[in-house]
Amino acid sequence: MTHLIQKILENNPNKDIMIANGLETAVIGYDKFSNSIVYSRKKCMDILIEYEEMNQEEAEHHIYNLASHEGAIYMNEINDILNINLN
Repeated sequence: MTHLIQKILENNPNKDIMIANGLETAVIGYDKFSNSIVYSRKKCMDILIEYEEMNQEEAEHHIYNLASHEGAIYMNEINDILNINLN
């Protein structure tokens, strides 16, 4: 668990916050209004390519599926933000 995730959990003790497995180091924040974890899209891509051995297209498809299936609140390729509510 990263220091940032630990702080998010400590600051929101009454919230059921879930983190996408394997993408912990891509977490860049928390949106308390939507109870969503905010991820760096670029970091997610890097993790999937390096550790899951996906190519660029597979990683993009995986992120799109995760966001679509789990109810992404906001996905912005320009600003590198992926906001996903896994609850």
